This record gives sequence, C-alpha cells and structure tokens, in this order.
Amino acid sequence: MHPAFSVIFLTTLIGAAQGLFIYSPTHDAVFRPAQLGFEFESLHVTAIFQDRENHVWISDGAGLLHRIKRRIFETMRLGDENSSSLIRSISEAPDGSIWFGTDDGLHRLQNGTRRQLGPNAGIPAGEVVSVCATRAGSIWASVRNRGLYFSKNGARFSKASGLPSVAVTALYDAPDGTLWVGTNDLGLFRRERQSFAPIENTRANGLFEERSVTRIVAGPDGVIWVGTNGGGLKRWKDGQVTHFESDPGSASGLPSNYIFALRPDAAGLLWIGTSRGLCRYDGASIESVKMADNLESTHVFEIYEDDLLRLWLASDEGVLRVDRSALEAYFEGSLPQIRCAVFDEADGLRELPANTRTQPASCQAGNGQIWIPTGDHATILDPMRMAENPRAPVVVIEELRAENQGYDLSKPIIIPPGASEISIRFAGISFADPHRVTFSWRLEGLEPEWVEHRGIGLAKYDNLDPGTYVFQLKAANKDGVWTPGITSLEFELLPPFWRTSWFLSLLIAALLLLVRYVSMRKIRDRLRYLIRERALENERARIAKDMHDDLGANLTQISLMGELLRRNPGDPSEVEKNAARIAERSRLVSQKLDEIVWAVNPKNDSLDKLASYLVHFAEEFLEPTDIHCRLEVPPRLPDRPVDSELRHDIFMAVKEAMNNAVKYSEATEIRLRISLVSREFTIAVEDDGRGFAPAAAASRGGNGLANMRKRAEEHGGRFEIESAPGKGSIVRFTFPLSA
Repeated sequence: MHPAFSVIFLTTLIGAAQGLFIYSPTHDAVFRPAQLGFEFESLHVTAIFQDRENHVWISDGAGLLHRIKRRIFETMRLGDENSSSLIRSISEAPDGSIWFGTDDGLHRLQNGTRRQLGPNAGIPAGEVVSVCATRAGSIWASVRNRGLYFSKNGARFSKASGLPSVAVTALYDAPDGTLWVGTNDLGLFRRERQSFAPIENTRANGLFEERSVTRIVAGPDGVIWVGTNGGGLKRWKDGQVTHFESDPGSASGLPSNYIFALRPDAAGLLWIGTSRGLCRYDGASIESVKMADNLESTHVFEIYEDDLLRLWLASDEGVLRVDRSALEAYFEGSLPQIRCAVFDEADGLRELPANTRTQPASCQAGNGQIWIPTGDHATILDPMRMAENPRAPVVVIEELRAENQGYDLSKPIIIPPGASEISIRFAGISFADPHRVTFSWRLEGLEPEWVEHRGIGLAKYDNLDPGTYVFQLKAANKDGVWTPGITSLEFELLPPFWRTSWFLSLLIAALLLLVRYVSMRKIRDRLRYLIRERALENERARIAKDMHDDLGANLTQISLMGELLRRNPGDPSEVEKNAARIAERSRLVSQKLDEIVWAVNPKNDSLDKLASYLVHFAEEFLEPTDIHCRLEVPPRLPDRPVDSELRHDIFMAVKEAMNNAVKYSEATEIRLRISLVSREFTIAVEDDGRGFAPAAAASRGGNGLANMRKRAEEHGGRFEIESAPGKGSIVRFTFPLSA
C-alpha cells in the first residue's frame, strides 16, 4: 500500500479532466488515484465533497459516485498474482523479521524484502504448518509429515531429534525459555536438554489425553494451559493435569470443547477463544461472554491485547474490538451483553481471518502491529493508530404506520381505536459504517428499559393499550459514540368506546348500584333471616308458655279431679260430676295440643290452610252450643305463604272474638267471613246478639279487646269493631300479605 494513502485526508484533492490528483504536503509528490489503489470509470471529475466523518465523495463523468475512506487494514500478499500461498502461521523474530509458514514453504520478511527458504536453507519443501521465532533467536518450523526443524542464529535448518511425532501443530516459546510442542497424534511435549519429554497425565493410561493440541500458553504464575481440538481445555500445574470440558446442561463452563485461542493477561485472567465465542477463566470458574448482535457463537481464532487493555479478536465475523471497561461491567452484572466494534470487508479486509488451528497462527509484533492470516494475504492492523470516529450518527424517524396506514410525522398523530399493530421505522445516518449503527429505543409508558439492536431500524408494537406514548430513540456508531440527545415521537392511541372515560364512569356507577343492590338484598335477606329466627324463638317461647299455662294447668286440674274421684267412689253424683269435669278438661287439653301442633307445622304456612283451620275451629267451637254457625269463605284461596307466628296470632284473635260472642252476645247465629282483596286478608266475626257500646267496653279496662287489637297491629294489620246495643256486633281483622 502506498504510504500517501494513510494521510489522504490531510492532503489537497484536485479534480480535473485528467482525473483526480492528490497533493500531500508531507510528501513531495502528486499522486494519481491509480497509484493509491483505486480508479475511476471516467477521468472527468465533476464534484468533490468531504462529509462530517471525513469521507471524500467524488462524482466522475460516467455519473458514478465514489467514496474514499481511510483504510484501517494493510494487506500483504506473499505470492504473485499467478500463484496462491495460503498462510498457516506467522511469527516475529527478535530482530524484527516476520516469518510465515505457508502451504508452499517457509518465508521471511525483513526490511521490506521477502525471501522463501527451502532445501538450500536446510528445510525440506512442503507445507509449513507452524513457525515459531523464540526469544533466544532460534527459528522452529514444523513441516507437515516431515517433522520439526530449527535454526539457531541464522544457521541452516536442522531436523530436531527425539520427537516421536511428525505431526506438530503447536509451538510455544514460554517466558522461561522452555519450548513447548503440541502434536496432532501424541499430545504435548516439553524440550529438555536437547530432547523432548512427554507430559504425563495421571488420569488415564499415564498419557496426555486428547492428543490433538491447538494452543499452548503460560500464565503469569507459570501454569501451562493447553487447548485441544475437541478435547476441551487442560491446565498443567505441579505435574498434575486438570481437565475442563463443555457441559451442555450447564449455564457456566466452557461453551465448546474446540479451543482456538488462549490469552492470559496481567491481571491473572485467562481469555479463551472457542468455536462458540469468547469466555474467561478467573481462577475459580469459566464464564462465557454474551455478545450482542448474534455474535455469541462466533468462532474466535485469536485474541490480542493492546496498550489500552482492549481485546482484539480474530473471528469468522471479522476482527472484533472489545473494551475492557465493558467486559468488567458485564462480569459485574451491570451489562446484560457485550457490544463490540466489528471490522470486516467494509473496512479493508480482503478476506475474513482464517482458522489455521495451529500455533502461532498470527503474531502481535513488538511495535504493536497485529499480523493476521487471511487466506493468501497477511492482514496488518495497528490498534493504536486506529482513530475512533467521534461523530455520532444522525438519527431520523422516517415513518409511523398503524394497521398499514402511514401518518404525517409533522402533525399530531392520533390513531383511531382498534389498531393492533404499530410500526416505527427509523435510520441512523453514518457514512463510515451504516450497517454497524446501533439503535437504542424505548416506548415511554410501556418499556422501562432501553432496547438495543444493530441493523435495520424498525420497532413493532402489538396490541398497545389506549393512551399517549412517546417513542424515544438514540444511536451509536461502530466505535460506541452515542448521539448526545434523544429523538422523540409522540402519538396517541384512542380507546374504543367501551374504554372511554364516560363509558367507564357509567360502568362504575352501574357496578356501584349493583353492589349496593346486592348488599341491600343480602342485608334484607339477613334481616328476614333474623326476623324468622326471632319469630321462631318467640314461637318456641309461646309454645312453652302455652304448654306450661294451659296444658299444665288443665292437666293439674285433671289430676286433682281424679284424686277427688278416687276419694269419693261411693257418691254417684260426685263421681258423675268429676267425671264430666275430667272429660271437659281432657277435651280442652286435646284441643290445645291440636292448636299447638297446627301452629308449629310448616305445612300449614299458607293462606288456604289457615282458612280451612279457622272454618274447622268455628264449627267445632260452636257445635256444643245452640248458636247457629254460618260460614262465608271463598271455595279456594291462593296458596300464599303465611308464617307460623302470623297464623297463630290470627287464630288467637279469631278464637277470642268467637269466645266473646258466645259468652256475652246471647246471639242465635255467629257468622265467620273470610275474604282476600288485593293483598289484604280480612276475617270478620259477626253475631246477631244484643250488641254493646265499644267505647264503654274499652273504658271498663278489659283485656280481650286490647289483646285482639295488639295481635293485629303487631303484624301491621287493622282491628275494627262495629256494634251498638240491640244491633249485634262485627269484629273485623285485616292483615297485609306479602306477594
């Protein structure tokens, strides 16, 4: 690459009919584009423009637009245009020369001059799988199927003796000067006293397991780490080997048993490159690094560290740069994933890094440059000379669509009800790496955390609740420089009518009314239950009182009369009189028992049963007398419910009225009238006797009329008397009935 290209953006560009000329004040020359590695379709330059990220845009006479971008990588091809030589291994010697192992032999680059070494230098022709320049000045090279060769201080190469394998895949010059050799068939060896000693493993067969060795490295504490091709990772310490393998059922540990790269750092951490991404060993456990943008399964072939402690990864996705601060935040738990800068063909890589599965596959030279094999080219990267792009992308929200209908972003956005899908399309304008722009967004009111994504700028939301939302957006370029502010877009999603405030108010009011109705109904039901319980208690008390007062008194009298009968058995008149009294008292007891049973029997809790019992009682009550009984009762009354307490009080009131008529009226006929008009049940006891003055009767202080009135009014009824001297009497009871 021409040296002037690295300073092209510090030069003066001149367009003319003969093409583009680039003048550099640091070089005493004027260069044409062809000299710098690019050409135009037409030599006629019509326009030149430099954007905010220092790219130069050129329009030529053919109507084509060209972009001139600062190159990040330099490349070097070992062979000529007519030959291809795949690079397998790269190593730097103490004198600054770069050694290459390729499929057509061993090459050396020194002071800008490349030379291929072959049989004339003592090394046989063939594929050089691995080449290692040691600190002591020796060069070691492994020739496929031919063995291991070495050269000291520039002398001819000689074949190393004492190594039982000719399939050497890894060479490592440890800091203590020990040469470690990994093979593809017999495991790991260490050079000692001009010979090679195998590393033993006490676990199985006394030999180092998984004989295909891909990587060897020594940690700061002198521990030797060995990566294998499918056998996981091994640690050799104090003569003991510890084995680390992938466990598919575990969230921690090695993600893969294929180890491609090992890099210890000054902090005592071991960074491991596998076929499923990057991981770290901190002395206690192995943890994988979760990469963003689907990079967690990237093949990591090599790991480098620059003076700023940043990690550079050669991978099948390109060269990745990971900041140490981001890694520390990730392992502390404050970052959910690692976002790294990716450099690929768009940045000047001719090919992606190759996985040679040999050591050393690449090298980090003393001047900080990283030499990476990429097919038949060696790609050179200088981490400390890579200027980061300080310009954040320009963020633009391009479109909002709801149910496939676009909206004018310059006006208030109001989306009608029923929109189930809303999409927002946006862009981050960066001419440096438009496909590496990282977007971060959130929908205020829905997403508490920011969502990060690299690639197409599109956010979709399904089934949003009605309301006002603010879409917030920011973006970062590949180097992690974020936009200083936030771009926002506000929109409102209208609710359906059944989610509007007025409808919800009506619904709440209806619910409150329903709750009140249900509550009141429960209260009424509870009150009725309590009333029924109270009535039942009253009924029980009444029954107990009646049984004690009436039945008890009558039975006592029967007992006394029986005793009199026993004492005077010889007096016929006394016997007859006492027997008659006993019979009468027995009839009263029987009648009272019948009344009690009738009152407590729930089968009689109906209007029709009440009327039937009153008729039966009237007939039986008047039968022993000379008074004629007349009944005026409907043939069939509705089967309306009448509780036992009401039935009892109605019966007792009617009984009292009948008893008064028999005792005081001197009537020849007593009439019982029963009627039902609307919801009022009326019972009247009429006689044709001598009558009386109701006011005078009440003033005499008798209890009969007062008791009847009380029984009626306790149930919300009415008690009425119609009478006058010589005109008979009418006693009327009216009771309201429930529906």
